[in-house]
Amino acid sequence: MSWLPKPYPDETFYSLLVRLHLYLGRPTYSAFSRMLTGGRHYVALSHLPCGLSALGEHLKLGRTAVDQLIDRTTTFNYHTAFASEAVRDRARTEMHEIGSSLHLVLGLATFPISLPDRLRFCPQCLAEMEGEFGEVWWCRSHQLPGVEVCHRHGSWLEGAFPVTTANRHSLVFPRVHQKGMRLETASKPTDAQALFARLSAELLVNPPRAKSPPGWHSHYRHILNDTGLIRGNSQVRANAVHDRIRKFWTSNGGFQCPSDLLSKSALVDFFRNQRRLAPPAQHLLIGQALAALPPQERPFGRPPYRCENPLAEHFGERVVTRLRTVRDKGKLHGHFSCDCGYSYSRTRQIDGSIGCVRLRECGPAARRFLGSDIAAGMSLRAKARKMRVDPMTVKAIEHRLSLTNSFNQSREQSV
Repeated sequence: MSWLPKPYPDETFYSLLVRLHLYLGRPTYSAFSRMLTGGRHYVALSHLPCGLSALGEHLKLGRTAVDQLIDRTTTFNYHTAFASEAVRDRARTEMHEIGSSLHLVLGLATFPISLPDRLRFCPQCLAEMEGEFGEVWWCRSHQLPGVEVCHRHGSWLEGAFPVTTANRHSLVFPRVHQKGMRLETASKPTDAQALFARLSAELLVNPPRAKSPPGWHSHYRHILNDTGLIRGNSQVRANAVHDRIRKFWTSNGGFQCPSDLLSKSALVDFFRNQRRLAPPAQHLLIGQALAALPPQERPFGRPPYRCENPLAEHFGERVVTRLRTVRDKGKLHGHFSCDCGYSYSRTRQIDGSIGCVRLRECGPAARRFLGSDIAAGMSLRAKARKMRVDPMTVKAIEHRLSLTNSFNQSREQSV
């Protein structure tokens, strides 16, 4: 990449600049900044660096190379892991430019869990780097919100260099200082903390597919449905959700995280939210706990369900997601509604057997068919076979349609 050193595994962009500064003989920061961007005051941000287009121009890097730097040497993938494609594009543009709105785009300004106030390192990682490569660097996976443990060694991270406005032009290597080391007698990291660190680090290299807030809302609703955490047709069982998520993380040795992430009110807001971004840490905590729950047995099987509309192009396909259940004397009636307007019911008996499909609403496809020239030339039994109902049902539908048409015509005449 022209002037820049080749990144080491998991190395941060800030660390690349630290090594480049060393390789150039440690010039004054103003001279180093002019070489990078042409200005005297380039800010070497440790988490989400900005102004990268100007840097790319001076270092002879094309846009593709700058995008690779963003993906491979910054925490961009982590902070946009649960964002839509549009938000990812806006955040990337902000990093190319001055980044004045980057924290607002990513929601960082309102998240209850903030960016680390110090650059962190793992002493064991530094020892391995020194032995294998002869130099050390800052790792991206150690700079993530809420992560206090090295995901590779399961040991505490050390906070060495404060990230403040006063030293934003400083370029320092990670160094082990005995004064700042945790005591060996201190409590060891729990399994829950190590698991959270591994999940966070995984987002840097393997983020999920881009999805909007409504998409994530639908994703979690399906999981809650599958695990029996939805009451009726739409209400989240907030107490049960809170208890199960808390139990998962405390049963693995405990995990210290901001209470605003897993409080009952925070969980209710999370599962209702269809507009704004939620902290990646909250997604990880909730998603991992829900994934560990056993699926709930469903009386009519797992959704989506078959559409039983013989007049629809998707007849027989599993596209029905709306189901309303009604209990009656030990029996369970399921009312299925498809987007095509067709609705049917099935009954689960006390012994567990499920009855046949019963039409509830034929939908617009049936009305169009019965009003067509094709249906006009067919017998009543032929139309019944086409619609997969009995002839008397066809007569009832035609009668209802004729009444509806007569009513509409009379209204038009009166107007």
